[in-house]
Amino acid sequence: MDNLPDPIDNLLDLVPGINKTPKTRSELNNALEIARGAYEYRHREQAPSDLFEQLDASIRKTLMLITKLGRYPDTRDIAFEMHPIGTGIADAKTGREMIEKGRMLRISRRPWVNKDTPPHTSADHIIVGSNVENLLRAFRISAEKAKKKRGRGQPRRTDKLSVVLYTADFFRAYSASPPSTDENNPFRLFAERFFEVATGTKSPSLEWQIRHLDNHDPRSMTINFEKRRETAKRGK
Repeated sequence: MDNLPDPIDNLLDLVPGINKTPKTRSELNNALEIARGAYEYRHREQAPSDLFEQLDASIRKTLMLITKLGRYPDTRDIAFEMHPIGTGIADAKTGREMIEKGRMLRISRRPWVNKDTPPHTSADHIIVGSNVENLLRAFRISAEKAKKKRGRGQPRRTDKLSVVLYTADFFRAYSASPPSTDENNPFRLFAERFFEVATGTKSPSLEWQIRHLDNHDPRSMTINFEKRRETAKRGK
């Protein structure tokens, strides 16, 4: 059986003036690993579009069921909820408190659990009433805005850019000619092959990312990515 081509050697062949040494091979391999991690992290930051579609369908179905239940006297007010602030369901602050005193709204991300006992409140405690049906309608609009924001293309450009930045960082360190936006610059072909090896996917057009190289510092992204990776490890 013929030996498969070595992607590291093939990539090094695309770097003008580089010496193929154990050090350069190791450095290129490290750059590929970090770029792969950054690319995957950027993808995890962005929810897939089918989740938005499932959420919208679920909200529409819930609204329909609330409307049907509202036709019966015993469940006419089923969508009306009352909760004291501070229980993780609702909170309230005045704009003055938030601006002048730095008091922020505190809403728990933990799932609410019914403890079968009413929370301890006083006569001065603020009770928040909400129309769940209207709240769901407002939430549906917010989810639609989030979906549109996701689809504007910028996040997709950013995950590609994270790979190109590491590509350029390595290329600057070892190539006889620095990367540039010139169509004949060898960096373009190197970036395409580097992207394919790092992500395991076919290289898309990287024109936008290459043109924006000068606006980003690869070192800052490396530090940022390392901090996020350490934070993720501590959170497990």
